[in-house]
Amino acid sequence: MKTRFAVLCLGLLLVTATCSWATTVYSWEMNASFAGLSRQIANNDIIEGMNVTNGGAVIEAGGFHSAFPDQNDAHYLTDGQLGDNVKSVLQDYGRPSLKIRYEFAPHPVWEILSFGGNPGKDGRVFQDVDIELLVEGSWFEIIHEATTGPYFVHNGGRWEGSLIRVYEQEGGLLLGGLPIGGVRMTYWSPDNTQDWFLPRDDPNAVCASIIKEIDVTVPEPASMLALLAGVGGILIRRRSR
Repeated sequence: MKTRFAVLCLGLLLVTATCSWATTVYSWEMNASFAGLSRQIANNDIIEGMNVTNGGAVIEAGGFHSAFPDQNDAHYLTDGQLGDNVKSVLQDYGRPSLKIRYEFAPHPVWEILSFGGNPGKDGRVFQDVDIELLVEGSWFEIIHEATTGPYFVHNGGRWEGSLIRVYEQEGGLLLGGLPIGGVRMTYWSPDNTQDWFLPRDDPNAVCASIIKEIDVTVPEPASMLALLAGVGGILIRRRSR
């Protein structure tokens, strides 16, 4: 109870000090190897191990490729592992290909990471996703149409891994540290079967992404204390002016 109260207090302080200039943005990467991405898959983020079977994940639309029924409970998306080349293939011809949500005890969040890729280096490496957050019991979209670069690009053996990273442009916690209680990811098929990256509304965009992992990273207790101290200093300096 004390820990949860401290987290909520930290969130309120951070909102007071930083929310007026917080700007949520995303960046993208395409790399010739998974190892070359600036972030690597974590095995200790807040949605680690959440899936449909244990009630941690809810699939709202779409799903996974029919050739791989073992993926239907979404456990490969949060298992902290890169997995083989077919984990996890989202639903082809789906619009969207996958809409999935995760809910958890409200907590400040550093960033949201979506890892895609395929050793075959084809069109399934591309990503096109919308991201929503649950705050104070309500869902709202923070990023619409996050993509791994511009459309009409061909991946004919060039890139193995992709990454979409959602973060605060000025640094620090998402939404200025406001406690976040859930994340919803809506993925759209990017590939036209010929490894070209097409917009979601193009009728030829029918092959879905391969999503290796979704990570929602949160600060460690020591980092949270440091943030609290820093925000406290900001508030003291403002009061003394």
